[in-house]
Amino acid sequence: DTTGIYLPNGAKFNKIGGNVISGNTQYGIDINGSGTNSNEVFRNYIGTTASGEGKLPNGTGVYISTSSKFNKIGPSNVIAHNESATGGGVVVDGSGSISNWITQNSIYDNYSRGISLTNDGNNNKTSPTITSATRNPVTGVTTIVGTSDAVGDVVEIFKADEKGQGKTYLGSVEVDGSKQWSISIANVLEGDKVTATSTDTNYNTSSFAASVEVVRGSQSYGVDLKVGTLESGADYTNAGSLAVATNEVAVFYYKVTNAGNENNTIVITGEAGGGDFSVKYFDSKSGSNEITGQVTGSGYSYTLAPGVSAEGRVEIRYFGNNLATKEVTITGKSQIDPNQVDTIYATATFVPLTPPIDHFDVVAPSTAIAGVGFSTTIIAKKQDGTTCEVGGTANLLVDQGLITPESINLTAGVWTGNVALSAVGRRTITVRSGAASGSAVVLVANATKEFTAENLGVPGMNIEMPAGAATQEVTVSAAEISSPEDPPAGFKIGSKVYNIVGSPSTFLIPITITIPLTEPLSDPHVYYWNGTSWVRDGIVVISYTDTSITFTTTHFTPFAAMGALPSNLVRFGPNPFNPNGGSGRFWYWLDEDKGTSIYLIDLSGAIVWKKSFSAGENGGRKGENNIEFDGKTAWGDVLGDGVYVYKVVQDGRSIGGGKIAVIKR
Repeated sequence: DTTGIYLPNGAKFNKIGGNVISGNTQYGIDINGSGTNSNEVFRNYIGTTASGEGKLPNGTGVYISTSSKFNKIGPSNVIAHNESATGGGVVVDGSGSISNWITQNSIYDNYSRGISLTNDGNNNKTSPTITSATRNPVTGVTTIVGTSDAVGDVVEIFKADEKGQGKTYLGSVEVDGSKQWSISIANVLEGDKVTATSTDTNYNTSSFAASVEVVRGSQSYGVDLKVGTLESGADYTNAGSLAVATNEVAVFYYKVTNAGNENNTIVITGEAGGGDFSVKYFDSKSGSNEITGQVTGSGYSYTLAPGVSAEGRVEIRYFGNNLATKEVTITGKSQIDPNQVDTIYATATFVPLTPPIDHFDVVAPSTAIAGVGFSTTIIAKKQDGTTCEVGGTANLLVDQGLITPESINLTAGVWTGNVALSAVGRRTITVRSGAASGSAVVLVANATKEFTAENLGVPGMNIEMPAGAATQEVTVSAAEISSPEDPPAGFKIGSKVYNIVGSPSTFLIPITITIPLTEPLSDPHVYYWNGTSWVRDGIVVISYTDTSITFTTTHFTPFAAMGALPSNLVRFGPNPFNPNGGSGRFWYWLDEDKGTSIYLIDLSGAIVWKKSFSAGENGGRKGENNIEFDGKTAWGDVLGDGVYVYKVVQDGRSIGGGKIAVIKR
């Protein structure tokens, strides 16, 4: 055929996709005529066989002419092997044929050109210029740099065939305000050639740019380090200096920049404090994340792209009240190329206070919880005891652990705020500014702490220490031991015997312990061994299941869970019973919610009293049931002296009982 697909004279909004359009003597697709606009051509084989591999050329692949506009050729067309000496892959012909967008196709091995703009087609849009294509041999990334004739153009990059046509689409980039562009691509090799098109904001696409060969690039890993005293960075230099009062903090800011052309990891190291000076480092200007340990140790790393910077903070403090100077040396070194090094110097001068503070009064509570802030007031005092109404900074220290905050700003010689301490025990807080100091002692109790089964090495065991339980660091261990003695009468042991030891061994408030059970228990209790016998004084059972029991205690010792024997599951008391002296109580244990009745029978076999209970209520509920008995028969008469039998009955069957001796006085 002469033409494969013909869109003439106002054909609009047609979509041509998924076709093999090949073997036509003139045009694969012919789009022409005024008003033949806004058609889309995508995912077609134009000039190839159906496999996309063989050759079946047209004269020209796609021909757009005679004022056709706003047509889109792409994405994903393969336009190849077309033979016309004056045509080629895609031709846009005529000054009225504009805004025809050619995007993300594979165009190659066409006889003439891959894309031709003739007679001012697409406003004869200028092709971009590729100035370099450099592959980093370390990262394998190729950086392609170029220019275009208009800001805002979109440049599409292609791997070029031998004729310089765009065979493989690689990516796109927008042209910046200086009409330049740059893109980094991973899947091209040294020796490959790349080309590009440029499409303006009106969708006029250019022909292919002159192709450029990808060459091996060289790397540089330069380091640039600056220091200053202004947070804005306006005074960054190689050496910064600052004078402050002895009760103030000298704050410096540093800026590290990757001055190379490759991604670089730059390691910052710096001097530590010592003597009357402390030096702290932070990884941002705000000082929110301290990195002193890294900087003064093996170093703190910044990984930066070429030209990218990071900033940090350095704080220098002085604990004396004489004129003093501290110079801190900070170094930045490339981790990739250790020969690339830069060094800066931060010099702080501390000037004595006038008038000097003689001492501080520190008003703090006598007790606190570790990690929980407590209100503290600090007052700067002159030698005569009056308030030294100065501003400035004072440093806070503690004899063990951490203190927050570590420095305060005095307003008219006074500061009030929350202070928190990390270490338990009797802690001494010291406030210092220059030679002036003051202190207070706070007894710090533990914060909430949990010891899990994994910590203790006992499956199913858990110990919870509430805040304030101890005033020293708590250590705990647990081990199974043999029972030192048989359980109390009427009870059996339903767990292993666990010897829980620790420091301290007694606590200011109850702690909570969970131990595993070896079997379900009726009327479960927890007993502890006091050295001579099993007792349960001070033990409160909180909850229990068939597999564990949870209780509170104020001490560590050997513990065991115990449950009542069947013979001990139904009781009455007091026994003997004087009905004129008050009520008695039936007590019994049920394994489930169930309807239950209590019978009281005299020795002749007559039922003198009965009471029934529904499932779930006291008397018929799972667990402990405690029923008051006023000593009267069902007819309201006081029981006479003698022996009575009581039975607890479910479903017509006695589950327990006993005898009551009634003796009236």
